[in-house]
Amino acid sequence: MKSKFVSFGSVSFGRRVAQAALAIALVAGTPVLAKDKEQPAKAEANSPDFVKAAGPLQKTLADAQPLIKKYQAAPDKAGKDAAMAELKTAFAAAPAQFQAAEAAAKNGTDKSVVGQWGVMIAAVLNDNKLAQRALQDVVDSGKGTPAEQASNQFKLGVSAYQNQDYATAIKALTPVVAANYSDDVAAEALALSYTNQGQTAEALNALKVAAQARKAAGGTVPSQWLLRANQIAYKAKNPTLGNEWAILTVDYAPTPANWISSAQLLRIYNGYTGQEALDLARLLSRSGALAGSPKEARQEYLDYISTADARRQPGEVLAAIDAATASGALAASDPAVVDARNLANQRLAADKASLPALYTQSHGAAASAAVVAGTADAYLGYGDSAKAAELYKIALTKPGVDSARVLTRLGIAQLDAGDAAAALDSFGKVTGPRAPLAQFWAVYARQKAGAK
Repeated sequence: MKSKFVSFGSVSFGRRVAQAALAIALVAGTPVLAKDKEQPAKAEANSPDFVKAAGPLQKTLADAQPLIKKYQAAPDKAGKDAAMAELKTAFAAAPAQFQAAEAAAKNGTDKSVVGQWGVMIAAVLNDNKLAQRALQDVVDSGKGTPAEQASNQFKLGVSAYQNQDYATAIKALTPVVAANYSDDVAAEALALSYTNQGQTAEALNALKVAAQARKAAGGTVPSQWLLRANQIAYKAKNPTLGNEWAILTVDYAPTPANWISSAQLLRIYNGYTGQEALDLARLLSRSGALAGSPKEARQEYLDYISTADARRQPGEVLAAIDAATASGALAASDPAVVDARNLANQRLAADKASLPALYTQSHGAAASAAVVAGTADAYLGYGDSAKAAELYKIALTKPGVDSARVLTRLGIAQLDAGDAAAALDSFGKVTGPRAPLAQFWAVYARQKAGAK
């Protein structure tokens, strides 16, 4: 599935993961061992075996405090680099000391303390394997407020993703994503963990869960999630999932650019040309997508003018040309524009003059589905939604009618007339290859109804 028009934008996830990964945990103090006499009633103390095993590591961290302060106080990059080099040397024995302390951890307080120490060590030594292990200790400890626990699970999930431990990343990130975690990287890391295991449907469902949670909380679905979902579906060459996300994209974020890119995807996934492509172009025009960037709208207007066909829909072609030139998407001197305008003007008077007779004929019992539907199409092209809807309903009663096409256009006419409820009913009855197109229109119908 290729198109010279479709663009997914920049999906620079690696850089954003690095930004969201563990910050260097260099603080003035470090977690201390909790002794019985220092604990409030019912609080859990560190176990005696852990206190003994953790002694060397605690001393290493305590001795490093002056270097941590030196790093924090360094005024420039050179100073920080020099202080960090000293810290790395001071922490040379820390990984082995961490392992010994971790092995002796018996309870939640032990795991919390050793995990936080491990996070600090990993940050200094830039050891993401150690970071994941230490964060796992912190998460397993069960300590902290709900917000702290969610933050720890997020950090564990991102660290596991970086280490290509996708099973752990999925386990850690699934609950925080479902709970609308604030960092947008969480949902993408979860989706990509699934993708890297060949689980496309699960990856896209993770992004859907994230989007639904964000919307339920009154937030805006990040554009990066939508780009990522469309990219995953496109690369998987799965038209069903691709259609779903192309449609969801404009449901979540109906920007001009999203309408255009989603329409392009629907053309690719479903092989839409001719009449289906014309109904896509009509939606782009009505949604305001073609009034956005003239550069992005240029090809869409050319396609609209071509598929509408000046010989069949001269009035609609002229309206499209006027809109395109007024917006700057097309130049009036463009050869394609000049040719289409001339042909449409030649056809316009005769086409309009033929409508009254065709309207009368369409009400006759002998009128074929093709005649009735074609007459309705003409009225739709001239913006007479009432007569178009009337005739489309008649066409649906005729044998041999292309019901999917007529129902789609009945919905368009009803929506043009301001009856979104009737339009949604018509779109909902469309089956077969046109179903995604009708669902695309239904998104616009719901948005238009909601704007009233």
